[in-house]
Amino acid sequence: MATHEERESPEDPVELERSIRLGYEHRDVNFKTTGNSGILLTLAVFGFCIMAFGMFWAIDFFEFKQNPTSRSENTSPARNELPPGPLLQSNITTKRDIADLRKAEQKQLTTYGFVDPGKGIIRVPVSRAMDHIAEEGVPTTIGESAPSGTLDQGSGASTTGGVSR
Repeated sequence: MATHEERESPEDPVELERSIRLGYEHRDVNFKTTGNSGILLTLAVFGFCIMAFGMFWAIDFFEFKQNPTSRSENTSPARNELPPGPLLQSNITTKRDIADLRKAEQKQLTTYGFVDPGKGIIRVPVSRAMDHIAEEGVPTTIGESAPSGTLDQGSGASTTGGVSR
């Protein structure tokens, strides 16, 4: 019969006291409690599996009782049809689509046009915008421009003129 008395430890009493002070365990695991917990956990898992199986069986049984035609499989012709295949793009159309995209991008970068006619926002060619910035300078804030020949304090860049409105 098991007793609950403390066993004598073969360890050095100084090391035992140090281990307890540091928070280490100073005795072995109780295998009886650990084994019982494992068995209980295993039984609980199997019990829940049996309960879930019973619930699915009950749902299937009562649904079939209410609607006997619900279990008829492969009676509709649509069940035997395969779904449509994926819509793949061939290499020929891919190259053409990329070429069309590049053409549209090049047109936007090299021509004038309206971005938002209602607000009066327009698009200018990149080369013209770069020339304009080189001639007039970079504005210090939105809607304002730095005076000609001044040093922009924010970036340290020298400006040569303002943007005309």
